[in-house]
Amino acid sequence: MGLRADRLISLVIAVTYCVVGAVTAGGYGLFYAVLWGAFALSLIWFGDELGEYTGLMRGHAITATSPGSLVKLFGWLFLLGPLFYVLYLGLWGAGRSGHPS
Repeated sequence: MGLRADRLISLVIAVTYCVVGAVTAGGYGLFYAVLWGAFALSLIWFGDELGEYTGLMRGHAITATSPGSLVKLFGWLFLLGPLFYVLYLGLWGAGRSGHPS
């Protein structure tokens, strides 16, 4: 039983974040990269199950299910958000002319 392609790709991205976090910011960066990746991977890998949840969460009632594909989409956006941010800084970094303000 192997990993599906979406799970494998998301795992590679999350592990890459952990390596980059450890190299650039030490244990602090690794800690936050693991938290970020674990949350995003849980949304991607278990989106259908999380979308089916109904009940109480922090004292609020969840009365309807959510589409699993939407939960997975938010997981991908959460996982790829830092990459998009780094690309944005690379294209329109601080101190460069043409920075959208």
